[in-house]
Amino acid sequence: MAERTFSAPSPGPITLDLDLTAGSVSVRVSEAARTATFTATGSRADVDAVLQDGTGGRWEVRSEAGGRSVSGFASGYGYGYGNVVQIGSGNVSFNNFDGDSSSHYYTSGPGSEVYVDGQRVTGAGAASGGDEPFHIEAVVPPGSSLRATTVSADVETTGTLESVRFRSTRGALRMDSARHLDADTESGAITVSGAVDEAEATSVSGDVRLNRTRAVTASSTSGHVSVADAQGRVDARSVSSAIRVAATGPADITAVSVSGDITITADDAAMTDLRVNTTTVTGRVSTPAGRAASTRRPTDGPFAADRPDTRRWFGRRRGPRR
Repeated sequence: MAERTFSAPSPGPITLDLDLTAGSVSVRVSEAARTATFTATGSRADVDAVLQDGTGGRWEVRSEAGGRSVSGFASGYGYGYGNVVQIGSGNVSFNNFDGDSSSHYYTSGPGSEVYVDGQRVTGAGAASGGDEPFHIEAVVPPGSSLRATTVSADVETTGTLESVRFRSTRGALRMDSARHLDADTESGAITVSGAVDEAEATSVSGDVRLNRTRAVTASSTSGHVSVADAQGRVDARSVSSAIRVAATGPADITAVSVSGDITITADDAAMTDLRVNTTTVTGRVSTPAGRAASTRRPTDGPFAADRPDTRRWFGRRRGPRR
């Protein structure tokens, strides 16, 4: 396992701008850190390929590391049963029947696809280097921000960042706290365990799970959407999955779904100033007892048809955006 450590070009808070293909990232805010640093670990080829550049308060880090190399393509046959244990982003496990350093995979049928940490492979062959996953561990001073664009790399943060901007195709975001959040994924989940003052989180098939918020717009086409500690404005939308919002203070909640259920709860502090508006076509709605919620099933527009044109209502953006 190779390792290299880098330091930011100047001390103080920075904007860490990451552009990664695959692997994983952890970012930790430390009161003791005066200058941001990050350590890259993985294969020698992956670590040596890391590019970084910084000017002023911005530090750009680029890598096309896959964490696992793909080689030995073959055709016409496979290597036993169930060789691919997991297919998708991040980690892929393989069975090894030959006792060598490679693990074999097999795909068949039109359109069969296997992604090994962001690298698309087809047919039968071998994947090597699975014991050297690529990882970046960063430590930043308070007041720093994160911008991350990935294909399948997951990102995790600890501590409170000034802002987080995340774009990924298959990578997931797991974060602690930030003043501002802007996250958009295709299939990766977006999870916030701490507090975010302002958040905009969108996924096509991943879940969006937020905790304490004051102003949030959260949406997913087929993933669940939840806000566990809502205070302030909430706009939550889903096409086919459930929406759950728990108000813990004065809140103005809008929840919209096509077929997913909507559940709104509120504690005593929230009931003094709570406004709820819900819209669904076939989903069930539950709101606090005695609270006048508006449950509308429109007679025209994109919701009215047997198969709603959700693209008109649920604008989606494909692929990582910069």
